[in-house]
Amino acid sequence: MARDALHDKEIYQVVGGFMSPVSDEYQKVGLEPSRHRLEMCRLAVAGSDWIDVDEWESCQSSYQRTVQVLGSLQERLDEYGGGARVMLLAGADLIKSFETPGLWAPEDVTAPFC
Repeated sequence: MARDALHDKEIYQVVGGFMSPVSDEYQKVGLEPSRHRLEMCRLAVAGSDWIDVDEWESCQSSYQRTVQVLGSLQERLDEYGGGARVMLLAGADLIKSFETPGLWAPEDVTAPFC
């Protein structure tokens, strides 16, 4: 829906989307192992012609902040050229969490991806 809205308003041309499961190092209670979450994401996007799964974050040996994940994806896309720009699509719950003191680094909330 978000891609269609951006296309309809001719704001951006969305060329792809990525799901990025967090690493096991996030250590959230009840979080399934990353190999299972990766497989669930692959199954979820199996029929999509524009959404894929990015394994980079889930393979890291330490927790990566959201802005680091987006930066890594931007760096890897820049290697291909073409001028694609990474942007974060998030639900209202995540955006609302930007207001929680100490939860997000101020520089992450104002990063060019957000």
